[in-house]
Amino acid sequence: MMITGGAESRSARTAAIIRFVDRITGRHVPPLPITARGTLGSAKQEHWRSQSGALLGLALLWATMSFDPAIAAGETRTRLARSQLLYVPIYSEIAYGDRRHTLNLSATVTVRNTDRRNPVKITRVDYFDTAGRFVRSYLDEPRLLAPMASTDYVISGADRSGGTAASFLIAWESAEAVSSPHIEAVMIGAAATTGISFSSTTEVLEERP
Repeated sequence: MMITGGAESRSARTAAIIRFVDRITGRHVPPLPITARGTLGSAKQEHWRSQSGALLGLALLWATMSFDPAIAAGETRTRLARSQLLYVPIYSEIAYGDRRHTLNLSATVTVRNTDRRNPVKITRVDYFDTAGRFVRSYLDEPRLLAPMASTDYVISGADRSGGTAASFLIAWESAEAVSSPHIEAVMIGAAATTGISFSSTTEVLEERP
């Protein structure tokens, strides 16, 4: 394509490209200075083409990399699964000060069914101590959680059987692929005028999509 217009037409084309880039990227690209007047010579013409082509290429690349049909349709992506085995870190006591003292903690592990249509079945809630020894199970039989329902398992502050680095293994399953349950552990303790609370991060060990 030949570009034979004067400075005014070139400025209009540049401004159009800049507006396109601004709209795609959400950022303002400052205009490129064009100082030639009158009809562009071949060298200056190619220089302008390279500038405008770079802007257009950047805009198209950004649009291609950023476009997500689900997001464009107003949808959100949710992790779906039919079963999981999860590792949940627990602290029934924690060292403080010079590390020769420990503070007893109570821990609450919550399992929340985040699926709005389907129930999930909790099949395992096993508690292990710091050495990896099995302490006890919190389930006598599988428990069904209705859509959006929750349940919790509590370790009292006086229970030090788990030690400073205990853990849970929790398993769940569903007949349908569902949004994965949200599982978290919250620890809390207090001594005199000092209090502490924190949560731990759950890790997926096994999953069946």
